[in-house]
Amino acid sequence: MVNDLFAAVRVAAESLGYAFMAGNAGAVAGRMDSFPAVWMTPPKLVAATGCEERTDIYRLSLGMMALAGDADQKEVYGILDTDARELCGMVGAADAVVRVYNMKYTPNMKPLTHFAESGITVEFDAELFSYK
Repeated sequence: MVNDLFAAVRVAAESLGYAFMAGNAGAVAGRMDSFPAVWMTPPKLVAATGCEERTDIYRLSLGMMALAGDADQKEVYGILDTDARELCGMVGAADAVVRVYNMKYTPNMKPLTHFAESGITVEFDAELFSYK
């Protein structure tokens, strides 16, 4: 199920023109070299029910980053906001995902890399259903 989430986020991010990377949050600075980008940390299982018919709820955390360049900082955050909402909608439409909810994001107060990018941390819950 976790692989389905990684795949859904990758497809959504790349379709929006973002490079996709995944791993622990501490590795962002050393591995990120393409922008705009989405960094996905491993999902956290927050609830699970059933055995034969199983519903799992995962908490996802994504870093969305873009270089501001000559653009106004407010403009960059506006683009990231729009893209975050679009990405969540696309993940929710993936075959393996029942629904996405509890979406929130927080602007990053400082860059995560030496590129001085602007970024937001996006969090949401994804519900998945499987049947054995």
